[in-house]
Amino acid sequence: MKVLSSKCFVGCVLLAILGGCYPKGPIYYSDSDLVATNYDNGFDYTAQSTYALPDSVVHVVDPDERDPDIDRTYDQTILDRLESNMDARGYTRVDDPFEADFILQPYVWSATSTGIIYDYGYWDWYYPPYGGWYPYYPWGGYVYSYTYGTVLVDIVDKEGIDLEEEFIPVVWTGALNGALSENVSDVRNRIRDGIDQCFEQSPYLTAAE
Repeated sequence: MKVLSSKCFVGCVLLAILGGCYPKGPIYYSDSDLVATNYDNGFDYTAQSTYALPDSVVHVVDPDERDPDIDRTYDQTILDRLESNMDARGYTRVDDPFEADFILQPYVWSATSTGIIYDYGYWDWYYPPYGGWYPYYPWGGYVYSYTYGTVLVDIVDKEGIDLEEEFIPVVWTGALNGALSENVSDVRNRIRDGIDQCFEQSPYLTAAE
């Protein structure tokens, strides 16, 4: 798992970095996992004590797709892990978001990457006089295809919300990205590990004792 941390870029940039770090070829699923966080270093997290967490995860889908096929297999895993980490940091969950100091909102989406890899290294070894000469494969090479998923979590300062100005102050963002395998148990464990890592690299996210 690769870990990124910063104080100066927003959630959208987090996703751009995650995408830029993503491997272009066959991978081991766990080796593809990336984690990043962003936070407002001028905000006093210890002054807050309660949080609200929705009962569902927002799935970002293609707006042109009328009936998107949404897979909610991992929704509860995400919600449960967020709750356990917030509780471990001393925050108390409340049902009414208007009575909470923090409002958490998780999002997920997925995409598929495909490509072709050519085994250039073999020819360099087999024909030493032609070192550096790479053949062209008219029939293509090794085709790969994998689906990767992204989980993005925003923590909003409820007191800073201005509905008239349509302003929602996000004071913390955690993002994790990785290739999805067909092993549900494996994906669940990697989601848990990724969310845990987001909190581990955010020691300031702690309620007052």
